Amino acid sequence: MPTHPTCHKQLRHSRFRAAPMIVALGLLGSFGLLPDSAMSPIAQASAQQARPIPPKAQTGMLKIGVFPQAELDGRPITLGPGTRITNSKGIVVLPASIQGQSILVAYLTGPSGEVNQVWTLSQAEYKALRSRK
Repeated sequence: MPTHPTCHKQLRHSRFRAAPMIVALGLLGSFGLLPDSAMSPIAQASAQQARPIPPKAQTGMLKIGVFPQAELDGRPITLGPGTRITNSKGIVVLPASIQGQSILVAYLTGPSGEVNQVWTLSQAEYKALRSRK
């Protein structure tokens, strides 16, 4: 059954009007910019799961200077090339975006003593990690 050209065009365009909004909501949710009430129950459950921080990870207070220089508990350290800093939502953070801030972290060091993996921690996570050692 043939459709009227105008009706077909309206249907086609109505599908594409919703697509940018769906993409935007998905991005906002993935970056943690939406309140938990706006997230789906599955997304809320996955966001509340404990992060897999290795048992051998150490804890401390990290303050990043000009990359690769930083301080860990007041001691000068070097961040390794390709250091991954992961926030509480599991998103990789660039060192420049937290430069100058003092942040509670769990971290792993490489064979040369450079820090190569960092997880930012909340106060509760920090206390829990400190108590397991």
